[in-house]
Amino acid sequence: MAPPVGGITAAGDEPAVLSVVIPHVRDAFDADGQPKNPVMNAAADIMLDDLAWWSAALEKARAGGELQPGTFRLQAALAASK
Repeated sequence: MAPPVGGITAAGDEPAVLSVVIPHVRDAFDADGQPKNPVMNAAADIMLDDLAWWSAALEKARAGGELQPGTFRLQAALAASK
């Protein structure tokens, strides 16, 4: 059985700078699906703003060429050192 906690994390290759933890997730939302706790709602809004900022920043960065994932670069570096 899963614990009674849910959460959302801004995730991807970029660092997750903010998470929203939702304790007792079954009771955290009203009948319309809106958060009951205004702090949780504000934290989610801030996290989504951060995610939009990262998305725009990464879009600009990727316009100059996409960076391979770190695991691929590590494998290539290890293979080159043999």
